[in-house]
Amino acid sequence: MKSFIRFLCLHLAAVVLVFAQRGPTETAEQIHVRGFSYERPLPELHVVQGREAVPFALQPYEPGAEIRVPPTGEALVFIRPPEKFTLPDGSAGDPRAAPLAQWTRVASTTLPAGSRRVMLAFVPQPPASQPVAGGASPDPFRVIVIDDDPKAFPVGSLRLINFSPHELAFELGGVQGTLAPGAQKVEAPKLDQKHRTYLRLATQQGGQWQLFHQGVASVLPHRRSTYLVVFSVSRQIADGMDLVRGRDGRPVPIMIAIPWADEPEALTAGGATGGQSRG
Repeated sequence: MKSFIRFLCLHLAAVVLVFAQRGPTETAEQIHVRGFSYERPLPELHVVQGREAVPFALQPYEPGAEIRVPPTGEALVFIRPPEKFTLPDGSAGDPRAAPLAQWTRVASTTLPAGSRRVMLAFVPQPPASQPVAGGASPDPFRVIVIDDDPKAFPVGSLRLINFSPHELAFELGGVQGTLAPGAQKVEAPKLDQKHRTYLRLATQQGGQWQLFHQGVASVLPHRRSTYLVVFSVSRQIADGMDLVRGRDGRPVPIMIAIPWADEPEALTAGGATGGQSRG
């Protein structure tokens, strides 16, 4: 598992989750930010906004509540409350009431210039003995920024994100292609009268392609559809699957395609939860 985390840090931070070029006049007044975590939830995560800590709780592989931040160009700093907080009288207090100086820094990232809407993926840093490209960070998590702007990912389209360590082959509405680890692909596939297309996904392991997902995918004209491909143990549990186990009896990760669907305008109007659904 440690080698897999190191792989994610090496590949996902640098490859094809590339932002569309936008001029400075196109920058929105606020940047809409959502995120998800890797394998385990981060329920106590907060982001520093001025002198306040704004909740930014994350679940594995599912977009969380949206927050909005000003486009200052400064790094976003993510923190969590201390495990314990002692009041002046010596009694135990709510850790979330502790001064921000006593909170633990978890991660930081700078949003690319011109960003209007982004998705943040939080991946654990590898051990210090396994430094990643660009130098090791003191933070326990690395943040991978995914462009979620409607200009790069418009309504009526489907996005594939390969968040796994394996090359991915896909067939979407008759279009075939491959995605390297960490890469994404946005397509406006051919649809039937009910706004449906067919999606097949395979991965290459041991020199052979193995199909792990096939079925109908809906792409409604007012919505955006995403399939996040992960290599996961926790998702098997979350989906109520029978755990795949290795020879030693321990659970092993498998390739899983996780669907999302949202409406950018509903997200903007509804704030934290508007417009987000599974399917």
